[in-house]
Amino acid sequence: MHSPRPHTPFPPKIHHHHHYSHSTKTTITKSNSPTKPQWNIIQKAAAIALEAVESALTARELEQPLPKTADPRVQIAGNFSPVPEQPVKHNLLVTGKIPESIQGVYVRNGANPLFEPVAGHHFFDGDGMIHAVNFENGSASYACRFTETERLVQERALGRPIFPKAIGELHGHSGIARLLLFYARGLFKLVDHEHGTGVANAGLVYFNNRLLAMSEDDLPYHVRVVFKMSEMIRGGSPVVYDKNKISRFGVLDKNAKDAKKMKWVEVPDCFCFHLWNAWEEPENDEMVVIGSCMTPPDSIFNECDEGLKSVLSEIRLNLRTGESTRKPIISDEDQVNLEAGMVNRNKLGRKTRYAYLAIAEPWPKVSGFAKVDLSTGEVEKFFYGDEKFGGEPLFLPRDPNSEDEDDGYILAFVHDEKAWKSELQIVNAMTMKLEACVKLPSRVPYGFHGTFIGAKDLANQVDMEAQLVSAYSSTYCVKLDSI
Repeated sequence: MHSPRPHTPFPPKIHHHHHYSHSTKTTITKSNSPTKPQWNIIQKAAAIALEAVESALTARELEQPLPKTADPRVQIAGNFSPVPEQPVKHNLLVTGKIPESIQGVYVRNGANPLFEPVAGHHFFDGDGMIHAVNFENGSASYACRFTETERLVQERALGRPIFPKAIGELHGHSGIARLLLFYARGLFKLVDHEHGTGVANAGLVYFNNRLLAMSEDDLPYHVRVVFKMSEMIRGGSPVVYDKNKISRFGVLDKNAKDAKKMKWVEVPDCFCFHLWNAWEEPENDEMVVIGSCMTPPDSIFNECDEGLKSVLSEIRLNLRTGESTRKPIISDEDQVNLEAGMVNRNKLGRKTRYAYLAIAEPWPKVSGFAKVDLSTGEVEKFFYGDEKFGGEPLFLPRDPNSEDEDDGYILAFVHDEKAWKSELQIVNAMTMKLEACVKLPSRVPYGFHGTFIGAKDLANQVDMEAQLVSAYSSTYCVKLDSI
C-alpha cells in the first residue's frame, strides 16, 4: 500500500477522549486523562523483565526485512496512515446540493493505530476509528473518534502498544514468543485480556437504538482469521490457505430451534472475502448467494507473486441434491476487481437486481464504484476523479417505499492524493451522476465498512452512559453528538 507521499507522522499520543451525545446543542465532554496502573513491587519487577525480553525480541525481528504484508512502512503509508481525533466542525463547504432526503448521519469505521508500530503491523491491526458526517437541512458537519475498546483504554494508560497484533506480529517463532509474553503479562495482572482484545475497526451496525462498532477477532463474533499454531512453529504466517479443504456453506431454516438441521453444501475452490446478498428460490430448491470470490485466497495476509483477482460471482446451493454451482456475473471482457459494497439493504434476503461495489483498482486502492445488474451482468462505473481514491460505497435509499430498487444515493469518502484533501461524494444511483460534494476539514484515511442512521433513529438512540455494556462483548457502543 504505497503512496506518492511519504509516510505521514503519527499524531501525538492521545491523553483524553470525547464522549459525544445527541442533543439540540453540541456538547463535548472530556473524560479524565488515563492514569498509570498502580503496580506492586513484584508487578514492577515483572514489567521491567518482560519489557526487556520484548525489546530483545523486537530487535532480533528487525534484523531481517519485514514482509510487505507486515511492514508498517508499506501497510500504513500515504492515506492508509492514521489521523488524530477531530472535534466537531459545522457548516462544511458543499459544492452542488445535498438531496433533501438525506437527513441523519453517515458513519464509517476503519483501522487507525493510536501508537506507532514498533515491529510488524498489518493494515487490519489498527485501532477502530469512526468518521461521521451529519446531514441536516442541506448542511453538513464532521467529526472522528476512536472507539473505546478495552485494548485501546489499557494501551493508552500504559502509553505504548502492548497487545499482540493478530496479523502483523504473530508470524513464526517470534509470534509465539509475543503470545507468551502477552499471557505472562496477564498472569502478573499487568494487562487484562479477559474483557476483550479486539480493535473494533471492521463495521458498524445500528441495532436496538444503539450504534455498535464491531470486531472480527473478538467475542461474541466468530473469528474469521484462523490462527494455526503449527504453521507459526514452522515459521510462517498464522493465516494460511489450506488447499486440502473444501469451502462449504451452512443453510439453517430461520425457524429452526437448534443447529441439528443445518444443511451443508460444499463449494470447491471458493473463497469469498465478502458476501453481498442471498435469497431463496423454492421452485428450484436452491439458495442463491452473491459474493466476491478472491484469488489467491490468502493474498491479503501473505506475500504472493500472483496478481489478486476479486470476481463477483453467483453461487447456487441446491438443498435437495447437496450440490453447488458458481459462475461469474460479469463477462470476461468487462471483468474488474469488485470488493467492498452493498445492495439496497431494504431488500436484504430477497432477490435484488443491483449491487454497488468498490472498484478495487489499482489494488489496494479504490478508484470508483460499479453499479452491477446481477441478472444481466451489465456494469455502470463511476470514478471519483483524477488521483482520487475512496472506499466502500454506501447505498442510501431516497424513500424506503420506492418501487425502484436503485432510487437512492451513493455516499463515499474520497481522498485527493494530489491536493491531499478529503471529501464526501454523493452520487445519484439512478443516473450515476455526482449530486454534491462535502469538503472535509481534515484527512480521512481509507477504511472499511459503514452505515447510515436516519435523523429519527439518531434522536431515539439510547443514552449509552446510562447503560452498562457487557464487559465480555466485543461490540463497543459509540455515542454520536448532534454534529
